[in-house]
Amino acid sequence: MYRSILVPLDGSKMGEQALPLALDIARRAGATVHLVHVCGATLLDAVDGAPTDRTPATSRGRARHYLDRLAERLADETDVAVSTALLDPPESVVHTATIADTLCRHMADIGTDLIVMTTHGRGGLARFWLGSVADTLVRRSGIPIMLLRPHEVPAEPHQLSALRRILVPLDGSLEAEAILDPVLELGTLMQAEYTLFHAISPFILAPALIGDADSPTPEEPEARIAQRLHEAEQYLERIAGRLRTLGYTVQTRAIFTQHPATAILHQAYEQGCGTIAMSTHGRGGVARLLIGSVADKVLRSADGPVLLYRPDTP
Repeated sequence: MYRSILVPLDGSKMGEQALPLALDIARRAGATVHLVHVCGATLLDAVDGAPTDRTPATSRGRARHYLDRLAERLADETDVAVSTALLDPPESVVHTATIADTLCRHMADIGTDLIVMTTHGRGGLARFWLGSVADTLVRRSGIPIMLLRPHEVPAEPHQLSALRRILVPLDGSLEAEAILDPVLELGTLMQAEYTLFHAISPFILAPALIGDADSPTPEEPEARIAQRLHEAEQYLERIAGRLRTLGYTVQTRAIFTQHPATAILHQAYEQGCGTIAMSTHGRGGVARLLIGSVADKVLRSADGPVLLYRPDTP
């Protein structure tokens, strides 16, 4: 159950674009939203046109004021329980890893079930900071993280209906299937419909494996492609069948493509899925690296929310 939702903030309006989604999920789940900021990141030094003053005491005071003012505004706008925390990193030099580690310790302390944040903050250094922290949290936290690309014009509240249809890319591995529990829990809150999707990539033999560096890469026979597609469809239907018996609305789709990330994004658009949910690791070996790369490409190009989860596997 989602009972504790963490929203890391950097003081920017773009960072705050994660709040409507976090609050909507919390309202439906009966969860508390925890607003947090890590001290020393110097990201609040120019909020509201304030003069640049980077002394620790002044930066901390500005951050405390920002969180308190935001919490007061949310208390007037929503009945969701909201808490704030100003976190002190263990070292004076603050960088991405320090911020992520500080957030991870706080998440363990409060029992965070879900992280919701944007992938960028203010321009320049802050934009790099929040994106880098999000990237690091995906790799370290072991907690589902909902990421949104902010827009110059924030999304209207009704656009949160994007969570009503969710695309779930799978690759046949237990690691990829680890996304199912967190996304089904989220989708239950939103009464979502799901599309399970398998983007099958061609097998590629390196020249060294075919014995001739000058030979062209052989294409996979059509019969083999058809067989793999049939196996993928059967695999997806087995999972979909189990979910349907539990009352979920699920459809399946498998395609053959050389560009999995592009196929996932296109399929989300074609199926009207406003949200994509996927694990950041798949099968072992090269495929384990591939699905991480695919998740990264999807995240950087998706218009809607992306739910990512790093399964706790070797």
